[in-house]
Amino acid sequence: DDYWTDMTKLAKQVDFLEGKPGASFVCTNRQVLKEGSLAPDSKLDIILDNNSNEPFEITEHNFFSDYCVSTCTCMFRNSFLDQNLAKEFPTSFKDVFLFFSLLMLGSAYLMPEVAAVYRIHEGGIWSMQTRLRKVRAETWTFREMNKSWLGKSSVVKNRYTSVLKSYALVALKEGTFKDIARAVEWGVIWMFI
Repeated sequence: DDYWTDMTKLAKQVDFLEGKPGASFVCTNRQVLKEGSLAPDSKLDIILDNNSNEPFEITEHNFFSDYCVSTCTCMFRNSFLDQNLAKEFPTSFKDVFLFFSLLMLGSAYLMPEVAAVYRIHEGGIWSMQTRLRKVRAETWTFREMNKSWLGKSSVVKNRYTSVLKSYALVALKEGTFKDIARAVEWGVIWMFI
């Protein structure tokens, strides 16, 4: 499992949030542990290097393209949490749903300090899923986000369209009629016309 490496992680994040009253959440940089080897998260390091190693502001428009949110590194303000989303969409309210909803209600940041380790292993539940199961789950999440008030965001609409197309293509390649029918039901046919 993921773990923290900085005993002052929480204190640093509280201080950061107190200095930015409009911020809904803050996350830290992390290292990646894969096959017993610990390394910097090169994707996050590039984002931070391009931002002069200053806290990087996560926005609606860079949230998915520069996805830098990791649950083990985040702290959010409970006051920004829309509890109704979790109640209305319990089967799809995953981390991406949570953090995007927080972002739509306040600003968000990635701190350059490394405070956690993200563990990638082949025995993980997500790692063991087939490509079809992964794209189906992602499509379901974005479908539900699109049905919620987050669907007002063109970013969510575009992301849903993109993952729905991917779902349809993977379902066609793998020949599963049930998934092809579901993609059509969810509106994929109109995207190709």
